[in-house]
Amino acid sequence: MRTGIATLLVMVLFFLFIYSSMYVAMGVVEEKGSRIVEILLTSVRPWQLLGGKIVGLGVLGLVNLAVVVAAGLAASVATGFAADLPPGMGGIVVSALVWFVLGYAFFAVLAATFGSLVSRQEELNTVLTPMTTLMMLTYVTAYFAAVQPTGTVARVLSLVPPFSSMVMPVRTAATGVPLGEILVAVALMIVAVVGVLLFAARVYQRAVLRTGARVRLGEVLR
Repeated sequence: MRTGIATLLVMVLFFLFIYSSMYVAMGVVEEKGSRIVEILLTSVRPWQLLGGKIVGLGVLGLVNLAVVVAAGLAASVATGFAADLPPGMGGIVVSALVWFVLGYAFFAVLAATFGSLVSRQEELNTVLTPMTTLMMLTYVTAYFAAVQPTGTVARVLSLVPPFSSMVMPVRTAATGVPLGEILVAVALMIVAVVGVLLFAARVYQRAVLRTGARVRLGEVLR
């Protein structure tokens, strides 16, 4: 039962991460391509515009996750499977919500960073390839952790950002995890999010007003 819950959690987190992040990137490209961003930035600062977009879509993703979890728990009660659920379901739900926030923040910021480099939606998939590849690696690792939550790979990568955003909640659902490991993983993920945010703010501010051809990341950083 715990393995089944962990496997479902992997899929739900992955799809919410990837779709929410894609919406952030598409929004950035749409504003840049239509040049409406030039008007918006006369009233707000770049970091405020970027932050508002990420927070707004993050709240929507969090609501989606809460609805999925609530629907699952309600269905288990209605069908009589609630008695078969493992103990500590409250902790599993809270863990999923916390790790969604951290994981979404990391990937959404990356998506906005790469999205600011292009002006057309057709170029978005290409520029997002590094992020989507990282997401797929995180997903595969988390799926492996759902089956073998006590293995060395799962234990190590559950502490390493951004893998911890999916691996740690999966480990929490599949087996007992020491509180110390959870706190270390959360602290490291927060540090990673802050680091990516500082990097993204620099790139976004320099690239979002440059329309036309795709802007090279190295050029922006220089």
